[in-house]
Amino acid sequence: HKRMGDSRYVVEPNVKDGKGGLRDLHTLYWIGKFIHRVRAAAELVDVDLFTQAEYRSFRRAENFLLAVRCHLHVLTGRAEDRLTFDMQRQIAERMNFAERPGKSSVERFMQLYFLHAKRVGSLTGVFLAHIDEQFEAKSARSGFFAGWKQKARTVKGYRVFGGKIAAPSDDWFRKDPVRLIEIFQIAEEQELELHPETMRQADRDSGLIDKAVRHDERANALFLDLLCGRNDPETVLRWMNETGVFGKFVPDFGKVNAQMQ
Repeated sequence: HKRMGDSRYVVEPNVKDGKGGLRDLHTLYWIGKFIHRVRAAAELVDVDLFTQAEYRSFRRAENFLLAVRCHLHVLTGRAEDRLTFDMQRQIAERMNFAERPGKSSVERFMQLYFLHAKRVGSLTGVFLAHIDEQFEAKSARSGFFAGWKQKARTVKGYRVFGGKIAAPSDDWFRKDPVRLIEIFQIAEEQELELHPETMRQADRDSGLIDKAVRHDERANALFLDLLCGRNDPETVLRWMNETGVFGKFVPDFGKVNAQMQ
C-alpha cells in the first residue's frame, strides 16, 4: 500500500496491488480460508466471516476488477496493472459505459471503480480487525492473564471495552436510526474506536437513514457536534464514510463520493 500511494483514491490506480484492489480481496480470502480451514471463499459465509450480502458484494467487486485487469492486459499486450488516464477512457468504452447529463462515460466508469475499491478496502479493514480480536481473545484465555477480564463500561447505552465502542444489540440501530449518527459523535468525543462488529452493523443498517432522520433535530445537532469535535473529527468522519452513513445522511456528499476525477 505504501509503495502504491497508500490510498484507494489514487487517480491512476493499480488494479492488482493498489489499496482496495485484487490483492486486498485475495489476501482476505486466503487469511479467512487458512484460519477457518475451508477450500472455497463461498464457504466463509458458513463460518460467519461474511454474511451472504457481504460475500455477494465482494464477488461483484472481484468480477469488476478482474474484468478491468483483463482489458488492461489485452489492450497493452502485457501484464499491465496500472489504470492510466488513456487506458481509463478505452476501458470505459469497451465496458459499455454511456455518457449521462453532466457526467462522461469515463467518469462513471472510474466512480464505479472507486466505489468497488472503497467497498473492498473498508470491509477488509473491518474483517482483519475482527480476526485480530478473535486471536487476542484466544491468547488472553490461554496466556498469563487467563481468567482475568477487563470490565466493560456503559456510555449512553453503548458498551465500551478496550478503547472501542460497540452497539449493545443487533437491532440497536433499527430501533432508533439516529443512533447511526450518535455512535460516531460519542466515538469522537470520548476518543474511542468503533468495534469492528459495530462497523459492520452500521454498514448494513446505513440504509435506515431516510428523510425523517436527515431532518431530525437531534441527528443534526449530533452531526454538528461531530464536525466541531476537538479530538479527531477527520478520522471519525472517514469511518462514517466507510460505513456509508455519511453519504446517506448528506445525500449531496453521497452523490460525489468516489468521484475522484
